[in-house]
Amino acid sequence: IIFSYLLLLLFLVALYLWIIRSLKPLKILQQQIQKVADGDLSISFKVKGSDEIALISNELEATKEKINIILESRTLFLRNLMHELKTPIAKGTIATQMLSSEKQKKRFTSIFSRLESLVTEFALIEEITSVKDKKKFKQYRLVDVIDEAIDMAMIDGTNVCVDIPAGKMIKVDFQMYATAIKNMIDNG
Repeated sequence: IIFSYLLLLLFLVALYLWIIRSLKPLKILQQQIQKVADGDLSISFKVKGSDEIALISNELEATKEKINIILESRTLFLRNLMHELKTPIAKGTIATQMLSSEKQKKRFTSIFSRLESLVTEFALIEEITSVKDKKKFKQYRLVDVIDEAIDMAMIDGTNVCVDIPAGKMIKVDFQMYATAIKNMIDNG
């Protein structure tokens, strides 16, 4: 009877170790998915084999490659769009200098300067929304980010009331998020 119990116990331990070993690829897959979720698209999910875990891993690899293609297409489109917007602005700025009326010259210069700053802000907003590189993200006090946004918006900060818990910290790219908050202030 003791021998039977020991044999059964040995069998259960071996079964437990086999199950743990067979689930290890799932743990690795979960860690890889977490890295991709954090923005690291260099992770490869490719696995040899034909079991369910390998099939899921290979499908994740194909999906990741499609996402990379879409992101590259988006980036190329936005770069071309920004270039196409900046070209007429630059031409307009040059043409403005040829105007004889100082009043008209100042008016058009401010219009083209505003358009140029909008294009730059659009580029920053695109960068914020894509956020592929989180290396620039650091801990900042939220109040400092908002103060920078108020300065960028060139408004009187004494009229701004923001209810922020004291010492509230956020992990962001300071310049990008200050610009985003400045845009919200401008839109408000």
